[in-house]
Amino acid sequence: MKKIKFLPYRLQALYKVSFIILFFSLAGRPTYAESSDGKINDKSIQNQTTSGHSIELNGIGLAYSYEYAFSPRGTVLFSAGSSYTYGWMLGLDVNSLNEIYITTKDYHLISGNISVEPRFYYNLQKRHRKNKRTFGNSGGYLSVNLGYSFPIAITSGWEAAHIYNVTPYWGFRRVWKHFLFDLAGGVGYFGSSNGYSGIYPTFRIGLGYRF
Repeated sequence: MKKIKFLPYRLQALYKVSFIILFFSLAGRPTYAESSDGKINDKSIQNQTTSGHSIELNGIGLAYSYEYAFSPRGTVLFSAGSSYTYGWMLGLDVNSLNEIYITTKDYHLISGNISVEPRFYYNLQKRHRKNKRTFGNSGGYLSVNLGYSFPIAITSGWEAAHIYNVTPYWGFRRVWKHFLFDLAGGVGYFGSSNGYSGIYPTFRIGLGYRF
């Protein structure tokens, strides 16, 4: 059985699946825009962004986030937590008889993650005028995700790196009372403490619960 070692270690891994367990939370209650007749629960009554907390599944991960509305169409999404990564590598080696053979290695990594994501909801007012769903910031958005990942624990014999990324997204979000769905895609840049960097396409699907 492989042992798990704790920090400090650095891993030359460029791909990871996030399992985010967020324990970051900002105080604040959701606020809702009201129409002239005073209703606040109609699916399309909201004509500007609102603040709120949510728990969200993203891939195989779980995130707890706080979205702060600072303008009628602008928000900032804060999140933090941990992620799980499983990796597998295939290689070639040569023995003392000059025979070439295939080797395989795998690893398990737990890392911490924090991110800040400013969002611009560009069509909330248009959806409101057409009586479409706007509740809980249900609309299309443009955003830039600023993320940082650091290792917590890793399989013995491997080293882990600190990774940061900047990823512009184009996405949309829908909220039904408490259930939420978020879909986005983009192209991002990543860098790491071991010198690796690059540009990569990304796609995310989120399912969650909004308080």
